[in-house]
Amino acid sequence: MEIKDLLKRKLMIMELKSSNKMDVIDEIAQKFFDEGIVGSKEEFKEGLIKREEETSTALGEGIAMPHAKVDTVKEPAVLFAKKSEGVDYEAFDGEDSFSGKTSLKQEIYKGLRSSLHALGCDHDWVETTFRDKYEDFISTTNYNDLKR
Repeated sequence: MEIKDLLKRKLMIMELKSSNKMDVIDEIAQKFFDEGIVGSKEEFKEGLIKREEETSTALGEGIAMPHAKVDTVKEPAVLFAKKSEGVDYEAFDGEDSFSGKTSLKQEIYKGLRSSLHALGCDHDWVETTFRDKYEDFISTTNYNDLKR
């Protein structure tokens, strides 16, 4: 599986409507459901909330990686979302998340790497896959290559 296989153009929210954490979770769960990635919006949403109750998935530097391991997920996928003014997602550094401070490609790259770690993928595999690949990803990823 290549990095671009986890990205689908239909799972990009270029401007979140939501302005608080719980509404963002609902908006993300709805998008995954609408696009057929999950079978139940409510089950996925409950999984996202449960994971957030353990500790915030806000990584700092404007990035948050809400995720959940739930049976309703039909296929692995990564959703990219941003909000111009950011959202308070309880990041440890106090910065708003989803703010899009870095380029779309940078955020997708950092997000994918963090997501794979957070989802429990083999640490060595993730690091080997991503080691020294940042520049290649940034310079060669064409949005037309992203699956629809």
